[in-house]
Amino acid sequence: MARHLKRAANIGLTAVSIEGGLISPDQVAAIAATAPDQKAAAEYGCPKGTNLRDEITRYFRIGQAHWQAYARLAAPTEVQTTAFVKSLLEEAFGFEGLHGPNVHQQDGHTYSITLEAKGGRVPIVVAAPLSEADAFTKSLSHLGDDHGGTIPRRSPSVLLQDWLNANSEFLWGLVFCWRPPPPHAGQRQLHPPNLYRSGPGRDFPR
Repeated sequence: MARHLKRAANIGLTAVSIEGGLISPDQVAAIAATAPDQKAAAEYGCPKGTNLRDEITRYFRIGQAHWQAYARLAAPTEVQTTAFVKSLLEEAFGFEGLHGPNVHQQDGHTYSITLEAKGGRVPIVVAAPLSEADAFTKSLSHLGDDHGGTIPRRSPSVLLQDWLNANSEFLWGLVFCWRPPPPHAGQRQLHPPNLYRSGPGRDFPR
């Protein structure tokens, strides 16, 4: 069973933290240090007449607008939360062909995967906010096995890791969930989306 890494790399970026080994801090630092010239714009597929800074600003604003609309919901449902994540991934991060929810039965277990990309090879699990608990680690009955199976409850992170471990051709996935705001903060916080990678002995969040 993979364990949640306690160490996190400090790469000097206030909006990014690195845990685990799917993307190394050196790789992220190299990306952040890329000179925003025409060569980089071409490598990133920017439309002619634009540059990398233009595109970063554009997609940041798209993502920001989706978050602001979602944050105005007083008590988002799982359907509303999934719609937010789907729009964010498609319009701000370039995901295509997202579909779901999908319920899989395999080897006597049930896997309720919220969204899937790349023909199912990139699974995404979404959890709506919980008022009194961190949705990332809270075990929920609707994420467990159907009909009183051997795994009656799972947290979103455990569900995704179990599904990756059950499918060796699936190399990574995402979990989106929320944690309660700190005292007097007054607004929910998006738990940073967690990347998961399959394979025995991998040190990735569980």
